[in-house]
Amino acid sequence: MKRHAAYIFDMDGVLCETIPAHIEAWKRYSRSRGRELTEEEIIAWMGADNRYYLERILGRAATPGEVAECVSSKEGLYRAIMAQNLREPKGLRRFLSRARADGIRLAVATGAPPENVEFIMRGLAIGDFFESITDSGKVAHCKPAPDCYLAAAAALGLAASSCMVFEDAAGGIKAAQAAGMDVVAVEGTLSRSELALLHPQRIIKSFEEML
Repeated sequence: MKRHAAYIFDMDGVLCETIPAHIEAWKRYSRSRGRELTEEEIIAWMGADNRYYLERILGRAATPGEVAECVSSKEGLYRAIMAQNLREPKGLRRFLSRARADGIRLAVATGAPPENVEFIMRGLAIGDFFESITDSGKVAHCKPAPDCYLAAAAALGLAASSCMVFEDAAGGIKAAQAAGMDVVAVEGTLSRSELALLHPQRIIKSFEEML
């Protein structure tokens, strides 16, 4: 693989194993709204924002007030579940340290709301590694649109083609590819065979493989 000027990381499922907590939180929240999402639906939509999920729960467009309530309620459930399960992925800190020592710039681009970003960055004490963080409140369109990755590259003052993305979900991989970026896919949310169908440049099981 070519040398890249920057690495841009998705958060959920990449910087922290959060997917089981999100699945449980979405199930509980959607049940309270009269329709319980399946695990397959939740995983298929990973990377999208709360509005995207909520409108599929409701079967109609959501009002700004409904979206705000969803963010507060569902993400509150998620953080309560995650509070006892925050763990750093194998090799992550060493990989971030080595990348920065090699002059590679680091950023985050996530569909998560800022409260969840703060929760993970503070909980794992990794926020200082990243020059910029693009969350759901900073872009008009969620993944699989390329907005968040293009915004992350712009925040670094770099061309999209000089950035490499670390992603775990189909929507996120498609977003990075649409932005013109190389992708390293991280196993977990999807299997290696499922990830291979999305044609990333590389598939890894953990960041230890990048060392």
